[in-house]
Amino acid sequence: MKKTSIILSALLLSLASCTYKYTPASSAMINVTDYEIGDLSKLKTGEACMTRVLGFPPSNASTSVIDAMKDGKISKIKMIDSSVSSTVFTSTVCIIVHGL
Repeated sequence: MKKTSIILSALLLSLASCTYKYTPASSAMINVTDYEIGDLSKLKTGEACMTRVLGFPPSNASTSVIDAMKDGKISKIKMIDSSVSSTVFTSTVCIIVHGL
């Protein structure tokens, strides 16, 4: 019985996760000066994500704003968000760029 409860507890702990999304007020790297968003249906979205397994980052992943712009084919940035999701063994960090 004790062994079963330990295994069940370990399984439940491995399924636990945490996610949050953050929109910074400004970016030190890119000067976003045009705050009028306008027609939201015309906005494109691009993401640059990196997933770490056991805290080790992959060798070929990037979370740069430039890569997110390339992903969404964006030439003019309107807004930059970031998103973090984590479980016991993995964590994923994404930079999300909205623009035209």
